[in-house]
Amino acid sequence: MQPRNCIYIIAAILLLNGCSATRNLPETKHQPFTLRVAGGTNKGGIVENTEMTAVDQAPPDAFTGATSRSLHAGVHALVPLKRNAVEAGLVIMHSGHRFGYYDPAASYDGSLDLSLVQCMVPLTYNVKLFRGVRPGGLMEVKLGYVAQYNLLSESGQEGTVPAYDFNRWSHGPTLGITLKPFRLNNGNQIGLYVEGYRGSAIFKDPYNEDDFEMTGSAYVKTGLFFEF
Repeated sequence: MQPRNCIYIIAAILLLNGCSATRNLPETKHQPFTLRVAGGTNKGGIVENTEMTAVDQAPPDAFTGATSRSLHAGVHALVPLKRNAVEAGLVIMHSGHRFGYYDPAASYDGSLDLSLVQCMVPLTYNVKLFRGVRPGGLMEVKLGYVAQYNLLSESGQEGTVPAYDFNRWSHGPTLGITLKPFRLNNGNQIGLYVEGYRGSAIFKDPYNEDDFEMTGSAYVKTGLFFEF
């Protein structure tokens, strides 16, 4: 089963659970929206094609890819929706990629270093859990969608590599978990999170076409946030 399909299935289960838990509850009154400032590390960005059988007459090692761990930061607003919440944000994420080419028949033998900066707008529905431990819940399971605006720049090149292009926009489903173990005397909270995403393609070259099954975008990011 594709990772994207798994996210959709989990999303449906959580939405049904969240709706059933709040069906007969009165809407929360006078609960203000909250802001979160978050930052941390991430691994991902461009998902490259590793199945050279999708490329005519390409040797098994015609194309290889590697991704370096990098950083992200963002701000999020949470609006109460009965006992749960809707979250929207703006996140800036960087990732570094190195692609290698070795296809003598096509006269490619070299490497390409790319820097990807993404401006991301996530929109999620957050199911709050363990409300008895702490007001507002000790943990949140979030699911939703992410739109990405991509800025790709070349940071290095060696040898002979093919021409490439990229999609300015990418998008896809996201799933994450938030923990809020630390509550300050003034009511502010410090927590941590882990989130995953799998979406549409960014990078395009002869070995990475939009319609290839593996080509896409993805990330796993984790970090800390301050909620006030």
